[in-house]
Amino acid sequence: GFSAVRSRAMETVAMAVQYHQGCRWPLIRDVLLPALAKETNAILRCAALIGDAADKEQQRLNDALSGLAASLAGGIQGLVWGVWRRGMDDAAKLGYDLCEAIYAATRVGQGQVGDTKRCEVK
Repeated sequence: GFSAVRSRAMETVAMAVQYHQGCRWPLIRDVLLPALAKETNAILRCAALIGDAADKEQQRLNDALSGLAASLAGGIQGLVWGVWRRGMDDAAKLGYDLCEAIYAATRVGQGQVGDTKRCEVK
């Protein structure tokens, strides 16, 4: 399933990062932060969905956010710590984007409205 693919992809990227100096910041700046911004916007749109559309988007969002969290939370060794060493500007950007995503996820309505299931981000 998805978790096996994510795990294998994470291993591959982590191994490549060990041998390519200077790739951590471009990986965050050019890949992970834009993906995080896209999913943050999707979280906010998710709140308006109900029924089957909510179920499908909930599964997609939770899988995407789980992968981003795994990458940023240590799945790729030294990735986030390298940002803190780069300086306050880059660290502030990463911290702000993470806080924005967490805030958006906590704002999304959870549970059900009447008999209709709403989109829920975990």
